[in-house]
Amino acid sequence: MSYGSRMSGLTTSFGPGPISKGVKQLLIANVGVFLLCQLIAGFPWAATFGLVPGSVFGQLKLWQLVTYLFIHGGFWHILLNMFALWMFGVPLERQWGYDAFMKFYFVVGVAAGIVTCLFMLKSGTPTIGASGAIMGVLVGFAMLYPDTPILLGFFLPVPARIFVLIYAAMEFLSARRFASDGIGHITHLAGMAIAFVYLKADWRPRAAVERWRRRLLARSRGMRVVEPPRRPAPPPERDSEVDAILDKISREGIDSLTEAELKKLRERSRH
Repeated sequence: MSYGSRMSGLTTSFGPGPISKGVKQLLIANVGVFLLCQLIAGFPWAATFGLVPGSVFGQLKLWQLVTYLFIHGGFWHILLNMFALWMFGVPLERQWGYDAFMKFYFVVGVAAGIVTCLFMLKSGTPTIGASGAIMGVLVGFAMLYPDTPILLGFFLPVPARIFVLIYAAMEFLSARRFASDGIGHITHLAGMAIAFVYLKADWRPRAAVERWRRRLLARSRGMRVVEPPRRPAPPPERDSEVDAILDKISREGIDSLTEAELKKLRERSRH
């Protein structure tokens, strides 16, 4: 997988360019843990820090929901995961900032682990690797840069949105044999789905409080709240009376309106 394009002012021929802070920290942590596992090969790293569904719920080893993201099974496993993290994580962090990117990465990774445990409730087989979170990063990249070409199999360029759909379809078809091929297809699919929902929904507490405040205020005044559309709607026809009422609200507040003005505003809102 690789890409080359112009994205929001970022021009690249291969890869995303200089590494960002959060991605750098994740790379160092993952590589450091991998080297430690190689140095102390006799320690049961996967069983202790990998994601073992039976242990997470049965023995309350909740730390495994985080630590499994840093345990990898071999050189190619960590190489491919870290390569994808660098390729797709750097543009996201530049766009969102350090805090938002790191929150997204761990929320998706932990949530993918929870879904994996729910599907494999009594399993004693550990799931390891950052793939769940990185699949979420890939989905985030495709949602921000849907037309950016990604080389499928390092050969065929396809738009990022198509690449993600192809990858998701392959994972779905393979999920029925996840227990036998040693690959966490359930975790991959969960990471992709959770990332999509996370980015489509507005989880900010202040935004939720503001939405409820508007609804309660409108109900107390007998008005109906219409949530603003995600995409700009065509402007309505101009109404001089409504414009005057809105100007009055801006100057004096909604409490200054007469019953007739409120009635006019309700009618216009319904229209």
